[in-house]
Amino acid sequence: MASINLDIWLALKTRVDALAITSALWPVWPIAWPGSDYSPVSGKPFLAIGKVTAQPVRRVINQNISDRTGMLMVSAVMPLGQDAAVYEDVAGKIVDQFQGCIYRNGLTLRLMSASGVTAYPTDGYRDGGWWRVPVTIPWRTWV
Repeated sequence: MASINLDIWLALKTRVDALAITSALWPVWPIAWPGSDYSPVSGKPFLAIGKVTAQPVRRVINQNISDRTGMLMVSAVMPLGQDAAVYEDVAGKIVDQFQGCIYRNGLTLRLMSASGVTAYPTDGYRDGGWWRVPVTIPWRTWV
């Protein structure tokens, strides 16, 4: 039996693996996973993945149930030189695919924060020869 943290990670990873980012400019999007030794190829976009998990909180007295929350960070990293609309479009496609819930081994991972905030892109920025647009995907589960 996998740990809760592993089930959460694998649920999120499955959704990232299923991302469908169609672009005439860039049909293929390699993924730089946490801990991987991915080396970007000049002129080729990629997705950089990160995850932040908050400390679990017990919200129900006398029950072994905790509220677990965190954020998945999916950054679209693209070569410089495109119109800003191209970068925003890619970020929007990522946001669109991280709505609702993910189910794995009896776990329901809701893709929203406690206050109901769903996935959202933040402002892109220059990172060397790349334009990086982070998309924040809040998640929550009770286990």
